[in-house]
Amino acid sequence: MKLSTCLSGLLAMASAATAAQLTQVNNFGSNPSGAKMYIYVPDKLAANPPVVVAIHYCSGTASAYYSGTPYARLADKHGFIVIYPESPYSGTCWDVSSAATLTHNGGGNSNSIANMVGWTLGQYKGDASRVFVTGSSSGAMMTNVMAATYPNLFKAASTYAGVPAGCFFTGTTAGWNSSCANGREVHSQEVWAQTARKMYPGYEGARPRMLTIHGSADAIINAQVSYVVLGVGLVKGGFANDMRCRTSTRPSSSGRACWGIPTARRSRHWLGILRRRTPSTCTARI
Repeated sequence: MKLSTCLSGLLAMASAATAAQLTQVNNFGSNPSGAKMYIYVPDKLAANPPVVVAIHYCSGTASAYYSGTPYARLADKHGFIVIYPESPYSGTCWDVSSAATLTHNGGGNSNSIANMVGWTLGQYKGDASRVFVTGSSSGAMMTNVMAATYPNLFKAASTYAGVPAGCFFTGTTAGWNSSCANGREVHSQEVWAQTARKMYPGYEGARPRMLTIHGSADAIINAQVSYVVLGVGLVKGGFANDMRCRTSTRPSSSGRACWGIPTARRSRHWLGILRRRTPSTCTARI
């Protein structure tokens, strides 16, 4: 019995040692902004796997976002790869405010993250038609920047409490734009869409589908800016036609919220992370 128990323990230790885990990639090609790259590759990797880029919030890290979000667990279930970038700056907010990051191949954080995606697709023979990006707060802002600067790279994007790409512009890498954060940068949807288009001059291809989620009780980033994001997505051709709204009854997040489509499994099908076996009933446009 003791021998059996010992062997079982050794096998468990060996299994744990070889199990998938968050791993840093030190050389993924050009890294003009010095951002760090971490990756999670599940043990049961799908053939030509999809890739999800999950971008952390201010004060966050790749490890914290890995532990605090469900993407790695979903990767274990569905076989896709998750890239967790990490900001190189003090306070770990993302650069969503400099001209470099707001320009395709401009040498900022967006450029570094795009190169992480390129490395991953080549290293693991990933499906370039199913690359996705998501993030929270500063990571949500970075997500919108990625969708604007590299629309050719992403199938879809989802944001949690972000702002439109370009809204936080200050001309510096660590800028805080209070006017944008407080919801005072009120422009037409077409103006914000044109701002995003200018980040990749000459690009006329498809744009990523977009999903945005923002609590109306947010005291740091005014939810009004997310309504603008919804409008920009419609102008750019990324959101569903059937905009949906509901009133939350939870005391911590009471208020009215609107989004392009419902979340959960149906949204993962709509975004394209999971392949749908039956025709979609969503009235989304590509």
